[in-house]
Amino acid sequence: MYKVKKALSQIGSSIFHGGFSTFLAIITLAPSKTYIFIVFFKAWFGIIIFGMSNGFILLPVLLSFVGPTFDVGHGDDIKGVEEDKNTNSCCSKPSIESDNEQNLKEGVK
Repeated sequence: MYKVKKALSQIGSSIFHGGFSTFLAIITLAPSKTYIFIVFFKAWFGIIIFGMSNGFILLPVLLSFVGPTFDVGHGDDIKGVEEDKNTNSCCSKPSIESDNEQNLKEGVK
């Protein structure tokens, strides 16, 4: 569920704005009486609905089953990551200790 919320929070507004602006562009074809304009409007309306449903429903659900569950945007090594329930894990960087620091703590030379 985390990955679905994360994906929709990052791309949801872009999907909506893209679909809505395209719909506004073709809405002028809806009241026309010419066959080609009606067919063109129906085709584009179907494409918009199909694309927005893929972006809002299908892709986030598929991505929730595939890929890592941690935030990979930092480019850091994930060793030493401790999950803290009081902080938002999507926005905090993992704490990373080098091997030398870990060895010093354990008393290994």
